[in-house]
Amino acid sequence: AVGIGLERPWDASLALLAEAPLACRMPGVPANVRVTILDSVTADGRLTGARIGLLEAAGRSGEVRIDWGRAVTRAGAITLDGDPRQDADIAIEGPCTVVSLDRYQWLQLDLGFAG
Repeated sequence: AVGIGLERPWDASLALLAEAPLACRMPGVPANVRVTILDSVTADGRLTGARIGLLEAAGRSGEVRIDWGRAVTRAGAITLDGDPRQDADIAIEGPCTVVSLDRYQWLQLDLGFAG
């Protein structure tokens, strides 16, 4: 595929491979961050928790603020095994989490949402 005029043509390529709409992107997520959903917990049809992976994909380290669209009740960094990590600070500001990511860093979060 050729991405003339696209800022990041790899996003469009991945969307095509996943058979998702080209405009498919999570609102509230900075353009340099990719989000993967590793696991989710629901109660009465509502999302109450999720394990989320964040990848800084553009080589720009710094603070990353993500608006999840609903109140965050807990947020912690975890290892691949699900154990807590002590080397990452995560702030909760209403529906947002704020973390610092290094260039190309991947960070897994355990999030809880107001039910």
